[in-house]
Amino acid sequence: MQVTLEKSFGLERKLTVTVPAEKVVNEVETELRKIAAKVKIPGFRPGKIPFDIIQKNYKSTAESEVLRKVLQDTYADAIKQEKLNPAGLPRIDLISSKSGEPLVYTATLEVYPEIRLNDLKQINVEKSIAQVTDSDVDEMLERMRQSNVTWQEAFDAKYKSKKGDQVTIDFTIKTMEENNKDGEGKVEKDVKFVLGKGEMWNDFEQQLYDVGIGEEKKFTLQMPATHVEKNLAGKFTDFTVKVNKICQPILPDLNDDFAVRMRITEGGIAKLKEEVRGHMERELVTALQEMFKKAIMDKLLEHNPIEVPKALIEYGLEKRAEEWQKQMVKYKSKESLEKKPEFPRNDLEPYVKRNVALGLLLSAVVKEQEIRVEPQDVHKKIEDMVSTYYEDKEEMVNRLLSDQQYFSQIESTLLEEKVVTYLASQVNLTEKNISYKEAMAKK
Repeated sequence: MQVTLEKSFGLERKLTVTVPAEKVVNEVETELRKIAAKVKIPGFRPGKIPFDIIQKNYKSTAESEVLRKVLQDTYADAIKQEKLNPAGLPRIDLISSKSGEPLVYTATLEVYPEIRLNDLKQINVEKSIAQVTDSDVDEMLERMRQSNVTWQEAFDAKYKSKKGDQVTIDFTIKTMEENNKDGEGKVEKDVKFVLGKGEMWNDFEQQLYDVGIGEEKKFTLQMPATHVEKNLAGKFTDFTVKVNKICQPILPDLNDDFAVRMRITEGGIAKLKEEVRGHMERELVTALQEMFKKAIMDKLLEHNPIEVPKALIEYGLEKRAEEWQKQMVKYKSKESLEKKPEFPRNDLEPYVKRNVALGLLLSAVVKEQEIRVEPQDVHKKIEDMVSTYYEDKEEMVNRLLSDQQYFSQIESTLLEEKVVTYLASQVNLTEKNISYKEAMAKK
């Protein structure tokens, strides 16, 4: 077998492989004899069929099978001979495959990039630190109050709507064109929303402050250019709005009764505050860890730019498309599936490319530093996770350990954690104080 290697653009390589005619002929004859041993032809005993009849009837079948096998075997030999590390399947193009002549083909493939990590000590990474303050806890408790609001309808004819009130309205939208044609416009009934929560378009909502029960208002607004209804986007539109109902918010007091409503059976409001703070602190730890990991990964990419095989990007996009399809089937009705949105390939491609590049860099770190995750590491991680949520811990641990897919997921997570720990020990760290809000906003 003769192999010629050409380096094309970027990571692409082109192999030209020539297989001697004699090898192909011998392989075809061997295949025909296998066929002759098991084929049945009326008038002949099994294994006694004349070889010329076997050739006449089965030569093309044998040649097809041999071609498949020879391409597979010689390609594997060729990449081994040239010490290539393919990233994905090759594109095979036959140059010559005539019977009795040498088999010649080209295999075009991408290879993994050769990665040599730059000095990690030249990388500066900012690490955010934060803590949960009393005011953060108070704000969280206030949000809990807001989420447990009850509504009391206002009946006083003199009452005027204000921020925080829930209004129920009917309204009609008519564009200039519809007015000129005496069109009916678009009518919406019993639309309910809370003033000041951003549930409606702001310019529209502002018109409904200081309005009485049963009052009707007319006004003209220019619709946003980004409005979902294309026929209304950017157009000046007349609104007729009638306020049918106004409800005032009734918020619960922050007392022991409220704590009971939040499933705190002992300790009252003090215990609730303690539980809320603990939950917020756990969330904060996770958020800071994710921020730090992202900061390190971003710097690793910035200081180690690499070319990414297109085949790996395509594979990542295919997996995303499969997940997208599953989600569409799971959450959409049959009718809406007929109008399902197009898979956002262009939006996801940079994200997939980044993940592939990171995966290659992290693999290089793992190989270079011989970082490993032992089975006992996985066992301990699962034990720690289970201890928080399950009473029969041992049974659950054993069940999860026997789930190979779950075991592999935990193994991958631990490996990534070890890599991040190693990188953190090598780069130059500077700490930056941020607030709890900032940390959670970046989560």
